[in-house]
Amino acid sequence: MKIPTKDSDIMLFKAERDYKSGIILLESELEDQAIYHFQQAGEKALKAILFLFKTKIPKSHDLSNILDKIIELDKEFEELYESAENLTPYSTAYRYMDTGFGLVPSHDLVDEAKNDSLKILEFVKKKLK
Repeated sequence: MKIPTKDSDIMLFKAERDYKSGIILLESELEDQAIYHFQQAGEKALKAILFLFKTKIPKSHDLSNILDKIIELDKEFEELYESAENLTPYSTAYRYMDTGFGLVPSHDLVDEAKNDSLKILEFVKKKLK
């Protein structure tokens, strides 16, 4: 396995590994863990773009806020807004007790998060090339 050295590539590498972790966890019926990793994949992919633009990386899990910074630099990212909004709550939902989401998300909800995560990942990969 080739280990990346450029910051943007490192973040994308970590994003792809989070996505793969989400797939494995979903196949293992660990939906609450899978949805978190899909959120993380989307977050890290977007932060890879900020590294590419040499922009300050916010200490935030709010994908919409991260995306707002990216859109200032590249308007094409606007098409990811719905996916970013969908994924944002899963940085904490299902990770702790009493978050208002319940203990385990439905398989359909996790599948939607997986698709949103993949959409962001694929878009970012195209931009980084």
